[in-house]
Amino acid sequence: AEGSGVAVAVVTNAPRMNAVVMLRAAGLADRIATVVIGDECARPKPDPAPYREAMRRLGALPSRSIAFEDSRSGLRAARGSGAFAFGITTGLGADELLLAGAHRAIPDFTHPALWAHLTELEARVA
Repeated sequence: AEGSGVAVAVVTNAPRMNAVVMLRAAGLADRIATVVIGDECARPKPDPAPYREAMRRLGALPSRSIAFEDSRSGLRAARGSGAFAFGITTGLGADELLLAGAHRAIPDFTHPALWAHLTELEARVA
């Protein structure tokens, strides 16, 4: 995303300090400036408000947004915001993620379904 100039945000229900510590530990704190905390919004996930706030801050359209979630409440929030929701199979199985609202379930960010979706988004713009 960074190399392609795609805007990125973290949307989480974790407390801000937890999110900051995790982003620092992952080496991403200086690379992801937009962090939306559910409790700092009108309503946290599963309400779509945190995702809508991230899109507002980034100037992103829901139809051009992608969310990655590994929880049922996160998927409800992502879908409700209008983003395309990828369920990541880190805690729940693919079937559970799809039942919870994921458009697609993938094991990680290298999965071909993600790259196919990105190619499809780019083709719509061209």
